[in-house]
Formats: sequence, C-alpha cells, structure tokens
Amino acid sequence: MNAILIWASMFCAAPVFEPVAVPLPNGTSTIFLARADEDEAADVFLLQGRRMTIRLDAGGERRVSLPEGVGAFDVADLDADGRSEILAIRGNEVIQIDTLTSASAEAPPRVLFRAESLYSAPSPDPFPQVLVTTFNLQLCVVLPVSGALRAYSIEGTLLEEFAVPAADSGQPALREGIDVVALTRPGTAPAGETWLKCYQTIEMAPNLPAELAPSPASHFTTWSKSHEAAAPEGEEPLPAGMETGEYAGSWHCTSLQEDPARMRMLLCRPDDAGNTLVFLHDIPLISGELNWAEAKRSPIRKYPGRILTEGFDPLPSYNQKADFNGDGFVDLVLTDAPRPGTSVDSLVRTVLGRTWPLRLTVHLFVPEKERFDPKPFGVIDCKIPVTWFFGRQPLRNVCIADFDGDKSTDLGFSAEESEFQVWLAADGFADQPDWSYKFPGPIESIETAADIAGNGAMSLLLRCERTLFLLRAP
Repeated sequence: MNAILIWASMFCAAPVFEPVAVPLPNGTSTIFLARADEDEAADVFLLQGRRMTIRLDAGGERRVSLPEGVGAFDVADLDADGRSEILAIRGNEVIQIDTLTSASAEAPPRVLFRAESLYSAPSPDPFPQVLVTTFNLQLCVVLPVSGALRAYSIEGTLLEEFAVPAADSGQPALREGIDVVALTRPGTAPAGETWLKCYQTIEMAPNLPAELAPSPASHFTTWSKSHEAAAPEGEEPLPAGMETGEYAGSWHCTSLQEDPARMRMLLCRPDDAGNTLVFLHDIPLISGELNWAEAKRSPIRKYPGRILTEGFDPLPSYNQKADFNGDGFVDLVLTDAPRPGTSVDSLVRTVLGRTWPLRLTVHLFVPEKERFDPKPFGVIDCKIPVTWFFGRQPLRNVCIADFDGDKSTDLGFSAEESEFQVWLAADGFADQPDWSYKFPGPIESIETAADIAGNGAMSLLLRCERTLFLLRAP
C-alpha cells in the first residue's frame, strides 16, 4: 500500500478521496459494495465462481463459499444485529449464510424456509439480486413466481402476493429468464452484448410493487462485462408532429427538472460549426397523460462547444444529473478545443506535442429567464492526448456526482490514462483540480459510484488491470 501511495498527488489539504487498493483475482469477477460488519462504511465484495472474498473497510478479509446450487443472493442485515448476512436461493430453499465467520471455521448455511419461485431452477453461477426489502415496515423476502411476486417474512410466512401485469399489457412482465428488476443473468447474455448494470436498491425499486419499499440497508452491485457493445448514441426522435422546420430531426433528450405537473424536457444536438443547439419542451400533464395540445417549445439557442454526453444524460448509471448549483435544474457541460492550423508546420507541432488543450465550460440554467446562462459558471482548462479526439468522447472516465456532500454535483475525469482528477463546484472551479491521483497503471473503467458513508458524498470504484481502487469519500 505504501508503494501505491507514493504515486499520489494531492492538491488540497483535506483530500476528497482516501484511496484503498484491492487486488483483483484472475478471471472474471463480480464486484459490489455492501455493509458487512457493524461500522457504517461499505465493504468490498469480490465473487469469483462460488468463492466470495470480503475486504472489510476497517481492515481484514473474510472468505465465504456459496453452496452448490445457489443462484440469486442478496446481502442484508437479517437479524438486526448490525452485521449483514447473505440470503440465497438454493432450489426451493431460502438459506442464510454468515459473512463474518473466520476463514478457518466457516459456519454452515441455515435454511430459513422453503418456497417455490422462478429462482428455483438450477443456475450455473451465483448472481446478486434484490431479494430483501420491507413490507409494512417489516423486513421481507420477495420471490417471483409465474405471474406474481410473493413477499415472505424472514421466517417464511406469506405476507402478500402481488399480481404482475401480462406481457401484452405494456407493463413490465415477469417470465422465465427475466428476474424482478429485469437484469440479464450472468452467463446468459448473447455474444456481442454487455451485461446490464445495477447500482442501488432505490434505483431498482420502481420495478417492484408500490407497497414494497426499498430496503434501508445500502446495497450496491455492478456486473463485470462479458462482451463489449457499441455505445448508444443517446439521441431520441421528437414526438410525431414535431419534425418540422428548424425543430426537425433527431435531438438528444433528457429531463430538465422533476415536476409532477408537467414534463420539462431539454433537447440538444451539435451543428456543423462546433456549437450545441438547445431548446426546451414543456408538456403539461393531465391525469398523468401528456397534453400535447398545450405543449410549448422555446426558441433554439446556440452555445459554443460540444455537449459532454456522459454527464448530460448519464449513460453510465454511476453519473448523476449535472446540477452544479443544486437548484434541481440540469446544467449544460460543454467541451471545446482549438483546431490545429492547416499548415504543415502546425500539423507537425500537433503530432510531436502529443497533447492538445481542451476547455470544459458549465452553463447554469436560469429559471426566471427559461434559458441557460450564456456566461459560463465555471471553466476547466486541461490537456489531453491528441489521439483521444478520435474517440466518441475526448475525455475518459467522466463522472458527474456530488463528491463532497454539499448537494451540488462536481466533475471527475481522466486527462491522461493513469490519472483521475476531481473538480469541486463552489463559485465555479479552481485553477487546479481539488484532488488528483496518479495510479500505477491505466484506468480501465469506473465500476460504480455510491454514497457508502451515508453523508451524501459519492465514493468511486475504479478498475485497473490487476487492482480495484476504492476511492472512499471521508
């Protein structure tokens, strides 16, 4: 660990993150965060095959073997002792597995009750799933059956059965191969597809009946990838009847603000001159239905730079909506770079320099003017490898999240392959990153982001080739 910390470069007295290195086993692993012991911090769970390794936040390590035949499992405090257990499905058995037994004296699993479910079928590999939640303020186990969800007490008493809409009703349906939260099971993803990711129980709750509140226990998971898939473009066509005049064509679309009385959409697309075109679409809601007859559109306005897609509409699920002043409205994040001259000398200098300047600007939404402020709220200047301009995004490992718990989003990204920077949004951005860390090798991906301390500050899991780094917010 000391050798790793030598690589660190801090720019502030109080670090944004405390890096913790976790060696990765060889082969594909499922990685997730959950609370295992009594403290409030999350611990790192590594699942390889049926072997679970738990790296405790307080130090130390535990190893647990998931029995043969276990498919779906969850991590939750089942007996209210402050420590989490593993609840798993093995055929028709719902079993409990202790996580904090010593490595030399693993406790045998205990059968809680027996119940038929769609998880009863044999599974080649265990996979994390939302099984434990609450019903009428009581901890319960939710199991899918054909056409319904059943909520059981921890002792096995059937508390309630919820009908699941039929597949042709337009509502999410439950069927073989599709679980409660519609995740692709590990090992069943077709070639060429990327496994879906899930991050927080609360994000998956809308797929459950309204009567089932999300579990109070923090639970964060991420699948490792089996195959790489083409990144989605993130563009959505306008509704029928709007493809006319200057509004015609495809626009990138996201919600401007959460409002129960109306749908407020922000639409944007690039032009041919390096700018971003933006307009607002306001659609009233009547009895939950969109009232297109009363819909209003703002004029199309132009801002210099290209939209930072990964932060504007968070395609990776660990990104939050860009809201740098915490007012509830989405803000614009744009990137712009000076173009090299067309002379031979200019092009040669660009190639030999290997890096090129990039500017990020944030434009806040101004509600009283119903537009984005043309004057940037904050500006970040950096240099990135020239070759990165040939990719889909000029920046790598972009993460927009609240890193310091002040209820406004901040910006994190890599300006070189082995470094991660964090810029905190206060009254704009500082001249230098508020936090920067030099890793011992290239960063492969951000696995997930989670508020593991419960104080609103997001921590990150970053993957390098042989090591997982938990960047834990203090």
